[in-house]
Amino acid sequence: ARARATLAMVAAAYGTNYAMVKLIDVYTGSASLGAAIRFLIAAAVMVPPLVALGRKEPRLVQWPIASSGLGAGACFAAGYAVQASALETSDAGLQAFLLSLAVVVCPLLERLVAQRAQPPQVWLAAGLAACGVLVLECGAPSGFGAAPGDVLGLLQPLLFGAGFFQVERAMA
Repeated sequence: ARARATLAMVAAAYGTNYAMVKLIDVYTGSASLGAAIRFLIAAAVMVPPLVALGRKEPRLVQWPIASSGLGAGACFAAGYAVQASALETSDAGLQAFLLSLAVVVCPLLERLVAQRAQPPQVWLAAGLAACGVLVLECGAPSGFGAAPGDVLGLLQPLLFGAGFFQVERAMA
């Protein structure tokens, strides 16, 4: 029951991400300041456990693992910066749907970079996801690409997808 409750809390927190980013940006008046506040809070929460883990498992702070983490982190940081900027002129719901295109980017990177063949079901799912986002975007009140954030938001799946790809490679 505790695991399910934790999963439900994580899903609820994740579901509020775009709305909260937009609210923080409006409150601070700047996407950059909002992102800085978010990442300072995240660092304050994560650095102490990472230091403790590094002391317990020194191999986790050696360069091969750290460089993988830095590479993935750079992709995610760029993705979050694009997300915050896109939300200045675009709807939070639309940006959330655009980010879902990361499920298309991941198999493409697997195929193009890692040279791993993907089963037909993966391409079918990726195609359906892309079509779904296209239908949602074209049906948006502003129309596709009407706001600069709509176009900028298309960088999100590329950056987050590259980050997920790097995390998967590091885990292997």
